[in-house]
Amino acid sequence: MSHSERFDREVSLPVVQGSLTRFEATKQVSKPVKTCEEPDIVPVFLETLRSAVSKVKNHLQQQYEQVYPDLGDIIRYVVDEEEASAWNLSPLSPHLILPELVEAHRALLGLQPFSNSSDHILKPPVFTEIQERPAQAVG
Repeated sequence: MSHSERFDREVSLPVVQGSLTRFEATKQVSKPVKTCEEPDIVPVFLETLRSAVSKVKNHLQQQYEQVYPDLGDIIRYVVDEEEASAWNLSPLSPHLILPELVEAHRALLGLQPFSNSSDHILKPPVFTEIQERPAQAVG
């Protein structure tokens, strides 16, 4: 059997419903592939992210100004600078690192850590330890 006879034989095989012929399988797709079914998701995500960063920034400014009332301008400057750094370091989650960056900048300025009753406001909550129960016999 020659090569052309074998090729003709392969092409003449019946096509099972739902399968592609050799021509169909190698044919180039004429339409561009759609990568996102809902194009509004990206703008909504970005707006939500901007809102989250703004809330964290405002919260930080208020809390630091309560602790250091005479340093309002410096606090706003530090928070603005660290917001820019947070966007550069973590474009998808700047709101998560912004508090740590501001805290590190506070330390560089030589300001004392919080020691008053509002100390708990800026720090993440401490989880209470789960009390272990005594082992019980099974069976």
